[in-house]
Amino acid sequence: MEPSGSASVEPSVPVPSDSVSSSPTPSQSPVKDTKGPTKANFKLNYSSIWLGQVVTFTQTAADLADPTDATSKLSRVINWGDGTTSPLAASTTTVRKTYTKKGSFKVVVTVKDPAGNALVTPAKTVAVTTATGTVTLSKKNLYQGELFTVTTKTIPAGATHFRIDWSDGWPSVHKAKKGAAIRGHVIYQWKWDAVQKRYVPVNGSKVTGKRIIKVSWYNAKGYSVNQNVGTVSLAKDSWKPTLTITKPSPANKASSWRTIKGTATDKGAGVRFVYMTVLRVTADGKTYCLNGKKQWKRYYSGADQERLCLRSSVALWTKVVKGKWSVKVPAGSKKNQGVLAYAWAWDDAENFRSKTREAWLTRN
Repeated sequence: MEPSGSASVEPSVPVPSDSVSSSPTPSQSPVKDTKGPTKANFKLNYSSIWLGQVVTFTQTAADLADPTDATSKLSRVINWGDGTTSPLAASTTTVRKTYTKKGSFKVVVTVKDPAGNALVTPAKTVAVTTATGTVTLSKKNLYQGELFTVTTKTIPAGATHFRIDWSDGWPSVHKAKKGAAIRGHVIYQWKWDAVQKRYVPVNGSKVTGKRIIKVSWYNAKGYSVNQNVGTVSLAKDSWKPTLTITKPSPANKASSWRTIKGTATDKGAGVRFVYMTVLRVTADGKTYCLNGKKQWKRYYSGADQERLCLRSSVALWTKVVKGKWSVKVPAGSKKNQGVLAYAWAWDDAENFRSKTREAWLTRN
């Protein structure tokens, strides 16, 4: 029985705060990148070239822009307009291009950001032409080493030099002008020896058979591709030249040795020079040799003789004209001296022969 006047009260039960429910927050969706690259400038160093010359493409980070992505994140591909492309690494700023055909080629660059937004640049045109001139060969059937002439009849506009590929690995460069006549020959196949720092023959063997002669034209943009100007056919030359020293008459008279003469002929490639010296020895044993300046040089040993008179740079060379040669000898030989003439002849195929003639002088 409840006390009179009391009221029944329900006890309150606290509700934990973490049991109150709330609406979930939806996840944030990424914002789609729809803004692609806005700048992709590039440069080409030339807009017109010859086949064989090189175009250089240049593009730096300063030439690129994108509102969202760093320039290092952009991919780039060059389309050269000839069916070839060059993907570029982020660090690449220059690319060299050599076209293999003539024509007019439109160069563009496609730049993409990581979202795939692309920018294709306006095209820059490269005109590629063939540099050609008119060049003739004086001979086409030759012996090894036989001289022939390459002559320019016409040259491409703007050409300043031209390079002749003689087909032997040893080219030569000349000023480009109409009527340039360059003499050359083919004996060996040459190669550059990095150790000796000079050209050396390949295997030491001489070239035979057909060889194509080519010319490449040059201007400030570089060399063109080679232009074939003709084919020469090389026959083997195994003949040594013939060489004589005419016996002075009378041989014992010093004045008879003031002119030394002889003959030099060749069956194959031909002989152009006789290489020689004259030696004299005095009654008391002093020895002298004659050098290329026609000066008597006293020598004391074989090494001296070679240094003063026999090396090609100081030796006496005399031309062969219609199979004959002669040398004027300065005063020096006299009575009671010995005299000795050395002569060597190489034909243009480098076949060799030598002769000597000597006398003891008993008269002036």
